Amino acid sequence: MGTMRLGFRPDVQGLRAIAVLAVVFYHADLFGLTGGFVGVDVFFVLSGYLITALLVDEHRRNGRIALATFWARRVRRLLPASWLVIAASVVAAYLFLWPLERASFWRDGVAASSYSINLWLGVNGTNYLDGGEPSLFQHYWSLAVEEQFYLIWPVVVYFLVVRRRLGRIVLPGIFAVSFVLCIYLTTVLQPVAFFMPFTRAWEFIAGAALVWATRGRDLRLPPGVVNGIAIASMLLLIATMFLLGAGINFPGAVAFLPVLATCGLLASKGAVLTPFLSMAPVQYLGNISYSLYLWHWPVFFIFKIRFGIDLSMWQSVALFSLSVVLAHLTFRFVETPLRAPSAPVIGHRPYKVAIAGTLVTALVASSLAVVPNFNTGPVVAVGALGPGSQDAVPSNIEPPLAQAGSSNPESYADGCHLSFLESAPPPRCVYGESGSDLKIALVGDSHAAHWLPGIDAAARERGFAVYSFTKSSCPAADVTVWSSALRRDYNECETWREAVISRIRDGSFAGVIVSDYRDYRISGGGVLTDWAGAVLRTQSRLGGVPLVAVSATPTFPYRPAYCLSGNLDNSAMCGLDRARVLDTSLTESEKRQLIEAGVTYIDANEWLCEQDFCPVMRGRHLLYRDSHHLTVPYSASLSSEWGDVLEMIR
Repeated sequence: MGTMRLGFRPDVQGLRAIAVLAVVFYHADLFGLTGGFVGVDVFFVLSGYLITALLVDEHRRNGRIALATFWARRVRRLLPASWLVIAASVVAAYLFLWPLERASFWRDGVAASSYSINLWLGVNGTNYLDGGEPSLFQHYWSLAVEEQFYLIWPVVVYFLVVRRRLGRIVLPGIFAVSFVLCIYLTTVLQPVAFFMPFTRAWEFIAGAALVWATRGRDLRLPPGVVNGIAIASMLLLIATMFLLGAGINFPGAVAFLPVLATCGLLASKGAVLTPFLSMAPVQYLGNISYSLYLWHWPVFFIFKIRFGIDLSMWQSVALFSLSVVLAHLTFRFVETPLRAPSAPVIGHRPYKVAIAGTLVTALVASSLAVVPNFNTGPVVAVGALGPGSQDAVPSNIEPPLAQAGSSNPESYADGCHLSFLESAPPPRCVYGESGSDLKIALVGDSHAAHWLPGIDAAARERGFAVYSFTKSSCPAADVTVWSSALRRDYNECETWREAVISRIRDGSFAGVIVSDYRDYRISGGGVLTDWAGAVLRTQSRLGGVPLVAVSATPTFPYRPAYCLSGNLDNSAMCGLDRARVLDTSLTESEKRQLIEAGVTYIDANEWLCEQDFCPVMRGRHLLYRDSHHLTVPYSASLSSEWGDVLEMIR
């Protein structure tokens, strides 16, 4: 392999600083780094480069690679700080999060403790970049990928340094297979491509291949060319951090850009950028980068989820500063003392400590699954609304708080509410009096579906057949939606809407009820602001079938069931003013526009809010199963209100 000059490299520490700042600023929504998540890709390349260089150098010096010693160093270097942050996060969850909320994180905590959370998130289809339903331990996914790499790669390197010629074939082969899998799976199973080690391996191998290509030597190019490579690489890396964003399908082929930039910076050793990368503040952030990565996410996450707010710049700066303080203390008193082979506690028993520490940390994380008894409140009679929103949470609340999240309409179980990739409406999804010739259609996304229990009950009483046409995240309004789940234009939604309109136009329907969520991103960028206009475009294609449009309904910054689990004596603590959960000016505008066009407009917030206050509980009914969908029991309780709407259609 030639001479490997490992030594201390300030440019590598500088790259660590840039990478961790990119990730932190991305999560903090600071400085417009919409693509700051590529900082993780920088870390992957650095890990591949440094670990391979260390192993190859060890083989050059000693004629062998001591795998046990290598893994022992990894235990001392990474695990203690990781365990500390998991344990501290559990304590913070007990102090600041609601009982049901923290209980939802225990599986992620156990998976993080065992460095398998990337597998758990990938299998469960988590979309890391869409910002929905994040986890307290979600950031451990990249550490899990690195640990899985550390487990396998030393064995591969040992084989390659013994069979060098074969290595020239194996390395490019593994890189190519992993890269192709990454590109393909990003288009069909993005969560798998994002989280799995076999789709990220090429990034580590890019760094490893650099060791083989340069043999530890400086680039044999004129200084001006080396400086040009360094500057171009840094500009490319910065560009990806600012120009990539939520609209990109990542990782895929585009992940090659930050990987290429990092390889260019490593190969050039920073060159003309070295004075900047060697600055004391940059080196300091590089030193604490591991601990800062560990701490920043729970600090920001707990604050945002506890207070349910979008952070101001000064709040983000304050939380960043707190993260730096915690990272400094961890680096000073945990990372540094425990790196030495003779470190106290770990000493020469790293494997026993690793197993024991993992089991203890997993046990601590599993304590989050323990929730208090929620059945201590009064019993509220069926149909009773109680004195108002000041009620304590009744012991017979429907649905029970712990089961709120699964309170879905029957159309979900019937296969009548379509998933993302389905585009053909089922041939017959009929509710109410299914044999009646008096037919209405319920059309829209999951917000249309959550009205079905009440409409179904009213239709049975008044002799209507209800044809259900609903599809996840697909509005009835005629607009092309960009899907954050699919990372592309939602073409299946367009196909489905066309088919539904055709069915209604040819089906002798007495009326159509449309209801949609409003917070959609549309194709080409931007957000949906003219829902009324898009609904009128749909109406114009229905062949004269009367249309009933349902208003937007409240969206809370938290799950009301979680909040109630921590406020059992006073449910009013979980309700919010109407202005906090509704864009009232936009609602009034769309109401005026639709009524002027002759559309029947239903302000459903009269059923959900009390003047300027929107409670989350009425009588013994929990209103919401999550932050913006109604529960089945409360939806069904609105059958009388829906009966009045059906009479308008008749």
